Amino acid sequence: MEKCINIICSACAKKEDKILMVQENKKEVKNLWDLPGGKLKIDEDIKEAVIREIMEETGFKINVNSILLIQNYVTNKGVLLIIYFNGVLEDEKQLDYRENEIKNVK
Repeated sequence: MEKCINIICSACAKKEDKILMVQENKKEVKNLWDLPGGKLKIDEDIKEAVIREIMEETGFKINVNSILLIQNYVTNKGVLLIIYFNGVLEDEKQLDYRENEIKNVK
């Protein structure tokens, strides 16, 4: 099996003194709280990807303003690169989100 590099984009999206978080609903991480994010698609800009992922996972639109942190992990499947961005919630209106993947958004 060929090893690969997976790139994850995530955001610490803030509104006033609060940070947007998701409670996972996927089997391997069920009920854990985390910053929202997901995989970068092959033909996607990383900034567009984090905005898309936050919308899909939380139903909120964000503005991304800087990189917060870059982490990498080497696993038996390959390399996992996680890029965390600083972001700001655009508004209070929440749209639908992926309830099969996300149990709760706060």
